[in-house]
Amino acid sequence: MARWVASQTSGSMMAATSQVTCWLPSPRPTGHDTSTAHFSTQLTGCNSGEAFDINQPLELRTDGKLYKVSGAGNFVGISPRTVGVPNQAITPRGIGLRFHARDEGDLTVGATYFLGATAGYISDTATARDSMGAFTAISKYDLLVVKQGKVV
Repeated sequence: MARWVASQTSGSMMAATSQVTCWLPSPRPTGHDTSTAHFSTQLTGCNSGEAFDINQPLELRTDGKLYKVSGAGNFVGISPRTVGVPNQAITPRGIGLRFHARDEGDLTVGATYFLGATAGYISDTATARDSMGAFTAISKYDLLVVKQGKVV
């Protein structure tokens, strides 16, 4: 059984188990490095299919809408903002995006990180949803998107 721990600095949730640590990316609005966001891949013309937070991994499903990654579609990138309701226009940012993932500063620089087993989460261990690794840590706080599509 996973234990959920709230971060006192950001309010983000972290699941701790004996094998895997999964967390919601930092919800801070300054989460994207604008210099890399400008050059990252971007998927325009999409609408949200559900509510999600800034910096959550998103997938494109067959209905043409964006959802938190759950394995039902292809990983297309990171949410640039919080979306409170479905059917809002959103442009996720993908490969090349540097984003603030952890307020705690506990990422291992150079390590590979994965799409989590829980929708919208990121993991430090490979999952059934992502065996290749969609992210690389480039600082103690930031991840770089390095893969898109099916990452299994």
